[in-house]
Amino acid sequence: MNVAFRRAPLAMLLFSAVSLAGELAPGDSTLSVWLSLLVGALKLVCEAMLTGAMLRLVMELPADHHDNRRLGPWGLQWTKLEWRLLGAGLLRAICLGGLAILGVLAIAVIFGVMIGVGGNAAKFPAHPALKDVLAMLDLRMSLVLAATATPLAAAYVYLYARLAFSPFVTAAEGRVSVWRSWPATRRLVWRILGLSIATLVAAALAGGVAGGVAGGVGGVLRAAASGTPSWLIAKLPAACGSAAGSPIGLVFGLGALDSLHAAIGPATGLGSREELAGVFA
Repeated sequence: MNVAFRRAPLAMLLFSAVSLAGELAPGDSTLSVWLSLLVGALKLVCEAMLTGAMLRLVMELPADHHDNRRLGPWGLQWTKLEWRLLGAGLLRAICLGGLAILGVLAIAVIFGVMIGVGGNAAKFPAHPALKDVLAMLDLRMSLVLAATATPLAAAYVYLYARLAFSPFVTAAEGRVSVWRSWPATRRLVWRILGLSIATLVAAALAGGVAGGVAGGVGGVLRAAASGTPSWLIAKLPAACGSAAGSPIGLVFGLGALDSLHAAIGPATGLGSREELAGVFA
């Protein structure tokens, strides 16, 4: 954390700013959809930039590796490493998102079959809300859905842990590499999950403190400046919490994972592509 604050403060600040903008973006118009997409794309770019800065610091990558350059001013740089990290992040999100979608579809199909078999299809509204779905559940249906959702959730968490080293593998091998994380995380799933929980706690603490302060500021604004938009006051705590928690969570998580991945092989500050790839062989 200390290294990130000293060496890559602007990269952290940019990631924090786009996280803040994402929470403050309005959500009640067609324009807001495009604005949210734009902010989301900027957040991915800033995340890749901050990740690239952190990997340069913790892995000590050689400056000439896959046309790489050293850390930019205060963590601002965009080279082939950032492009590859962006691609690896998207591929990892597709894998996890695809599994999540399959899980939701499986649960929806099982729920629909049970509604039909139970003769309750006619009672089910055409456009159901969550409360309508919950009202249809009885003990048997709840147990079946829980028995279906539990292994799916476990599979998602397991896949998340096995792909956790994808940024490190991508940086070490000089190419987008997600599935090469699989052998590197063998027998490390529980430790990766423990570090992930610690990362969530760190991000939640930072976000909670920032959100609490922002809530107090919002209360002062509501009392002192009656012209302050109500939507701004309402969104300010969550926005400031995200602005503080997102970069701290990313930096803390990468640092924690690096300490784990460094323990499974030699130091990564090696010279050749073959030596760097051998770290994860």
